[in-house]
Amino acid sequence: MNENEQKIKVCTIIIPCFNEGNKIAKAADSLFSFLKEQEFFFWQIVLVDDGSTDNTKEEIVRVVKEKNNDSRIIFSSVFLEQNQGKGGAIQAGLKNTSADIYGYFDVDLSVDYRRLIPALELLNNDQIALVAGQRKDVNFSGYSLFRKIGSLFFNWIARVLFHLPYQDIQCGFKFFNKLAKEQALLVERQRFSFDLEFLLCVHQAGLNIKPLELDWQHSEESSVSWKDAVRYFLDLVLISELVYTRKQWLFFYFFSSFIITFLLFGWVIFYGYFFSDDFSWIWHGWKILTG
Repeated sequence: MNENEQKIKVCTIIIPCFNEGNKIAKAADSLFSFLKEQEFFFWQIVLVDDGSTDNTKEEIVRVVKEKNNDSRIIFSSVFLEQNQGKGGAIQAGLKNTSADIYGYFDVDLSVDYRRLIPALELLNNDQIALVAGQRKDVNFSGYSLFRKIGSLFFNWIARVLFHLPYQDIQCGFKFFNKLAKEQALLVERQRFSFDLEFLLCVHQAGLNIKPLELDWQHSEESSVSWKDAVRYFLDLVLISELVYTRKQWLFFYFFSSFIITFLLFGWVIFYGYFFSDDFSWIWHGWKILTG
């Protein structure tokens, strides 16, 4: 590494864990072996137990005890009593450490964590505040049909609503400097939409974001329910307050109300009659019209 690269002294990696007791040991072994070869950095690995109900806490305690035998690689832990979501776990980890560079990725190591070295090299440039991972497979192969459609849709709508020039909004691999850390701690949404609001806050603060392409391997054990999709959609509406003014939203609400009213009661507008027995008027109206 050149002289500029040695400016990075300490890098903190936050790893949020929720019911990941069967993955922590393998992830810690793999990460520890890799970091031992990166002798130009000091590493702080913060394992955050996000209110798990399995043996995650015990596994974290064991890993921290076993792995702290290298002065350049320090494992530490943070335990949350209640589940706060990925974003809440990341923020808890950030509050409990101090470093030159910060970052996070998932404990299942589905993204290529070895790309953190190129990420750190990019962050040596004072003009770059955040390096955001962008998965090569933009079609999310390996996902279920429901999750694939949901991921593509939410990535698209996030880019349209917030004008973020990134192909992959939700990738859980991000490394950033102290200025971007301040923005991460300001994020209000603490679950799946954390990545989106974090990117938006950094972007609006006028800080530069650099995409970094990386490989990833979908974990079959990873799952997202329809409830998560609904919550993410509602978060999109709330996050949009950072971009759109009140007048713009009032117009949107008015326009949406008009469209919904037209779809539900357009029959009355065109044909002049309405059946009030719940929604059976649709069937009755159609029978009268066609008869």
